[in-house]
Amino acid sequence: MALVRSSIVATLVGLWMISCLAAAEKGGNVPAMFVFGDSLADASHVSIYLALPFSPPHLEPKANSSAGINFASAGSGLLDSTGAKERLYRAGARKLVVVDLPALGCDPFCRVINDGDCMGTINLLFVAYNTGLKSHVAHLSQKLPGLTIIQFKAYDYLMNIIQNGEAYGFKDTKSACCGLGLLYAQVPRGMTTTKDLFCNDTNACVLG
Repeated sequence: MALVRSSIVATLVGLWMISCLAAAEKGGNVPAMFVFGDSLADASHVSIYLALPFSPPHLEPKANSSAGINFASAGSGLLDSTGAKERLYRAGARKLVVVDLPALGCDPFCRVINDGDCMGTINLLFVAYNTGLKSHVAHLSQKLPGLTIIQFKAYDYLMNIIQNGEAYGFKDTKSACCGLGLLYAQVPRGMTTTKDLFCNDTNACVLG
């Protein structure tokens, strides 16, 4: 599926970094960063902004975890059964940023198989997940003294841009920026020619 194009992700990451820094101002510098997420959690840029070494993959042999670890597993730690966030708290973590799931039911591929509209059933699942995440964040805030935990609402942020694209300077909020077929999303990118892999105007589309 097409993913949110790079400038949107960069903005999400930028807001994430600002949240980290705002939390850090209350208790000194950020000494380490532990990432639980997928490729949308752009850990490298955040590390640079916070002047931290890059967080190594958690399975890297003999990885130096003194400045953090990148677990790269979306949703890890959401359930009490995983306990990842509580283990980090016991290890000394006091500032956490949680990014919820975006509206991927509005991905161009989903629109193609749903007559051009967002797939409401998929988005409803993401809304349910994000609602559960909000409750979990509130629970952790009450349970763990001294914890600063921020939930960034990626779903609401992306939906606002999709629904009001022109106000943000976008010409197209439905199509992928490159590819083939309807909404440029009908042929997998691995089957396209080289020229089909590049966007003619990366500033015109929200998705890419």
